[in-house]
Amino acid sequence: MLLSTTKISNKIFFTITYLLFVVLFIPAFSYAQHTDLSDIRQLRDYCEKRDAERKTLAEAFKKKFAQDNLFLITPLIGSTNAEITLQNLEAPLAGRIKDTSAIQGIFGLWIGKNFDVSNSFWHTEVNNAKYFVDLPKITGSPFAPMIPVHENFNIYGNAFFVNAYLNKDTVVTPNIGFGYVYQKIAGGNYKKQGDIFDMDGKVRIVVKEPIAKLGLRINLKEQNLILNPYLSFAWTRTDVDIKAKAINIPMADMNIDTKTSNDSLVYGLSLKHRYRMFNSEFRYVYQDSLVGKKDTQSIHANISAMLNPNYGITFYFNYHDGIVCRETSFMVGPVLMW
Repeated sequence: MLLSTTKISNKIFFTITYLLFVVLFIPAFSYAQHTDLSDIRQLRDYCEKRDAERKTLAEAFKKKFAQDNLFLITPLIGSTNAEITLQNLEAPLAGRIKDTSAIQGIFGLWIGKNFDVSNSFWHTEVNNAKYFVDLPKITGSPFAPMIPVHENFNIYGNAFFVNAYLNKDTVVTPNIGFGYVYQKIAGGNYKKQGDIFDMDGKVRIVVKEPIAKLGLRINLKEQNLILNPYLSFAWTRTDVDIKAKAINIPMADMNIDTKTSNDSLVYGLSLKHRYRMFNSEFRYVYQDSLVGKKDTQSIHANISAMLNPNYGITFYFNYHDGIVCRETSFMVGPVLMW
């Protein structure tokens, strides 16, 4: 009985296998036998055509992107004369720090068809800065001394801007933009040994300034001149962090964190001119405080000489008269453009 059941199962298995063979394999084999070789060639030609079209589109996009976009990198080095006025910080510090030192930076620019993006970073160091801690303001006693402090200050700055234009090909087109300026003045840990007491601590000053811009771009093609008058609104925030320990006089310890704001209207004008291998730019900015604080201004100028389409040299001049820091800088560096 068991043998008979096994035979029946084998017959069923072979029957199902045969049917699958007839249903699946024979039609496929028959189709392969009757498929013309030209059909395979047509399929191959179609695939090769699609690959060629994709390559053509990629090359066209790459060419168009190169035509509509320009990239520029400029590492810079030079000299700066910085003057920091601490009384303007609304903090218990006094004195005016001056120094001439080396400055380093890097500038990047991306120019698109109807936009541009720029970023500049710089760093300098004010050596052997001398200023005063205003103990009378801290303690409330007119008999407390002003404490002289000597230390080095590192100044870091970064300015990022994005500009968009409706149509650069027209003579006049509207321009909107956004910028963010960051500056940090960082004193190293200092230790003052005086006749009355010792003090050690640190000073950090951070300035943050987002900017919204609205202007016009005027393209005078015959004169190779581009004008950009604009009006901006700036939100300036200044943080001063002072930590100090007066070892012999605990009442003179300082742990101060002051925050001040200065909203302002910004009036600006930039001019760009090109003549043969030379490119020049001039920019003037006046910042009008809306809260009664010091108005500020800056002047920027640079001229570049391109030795070939990809390499050149540039010279920068920058003057900035801010609330805390006034500086005049001269920088030079190579231009890498593609």
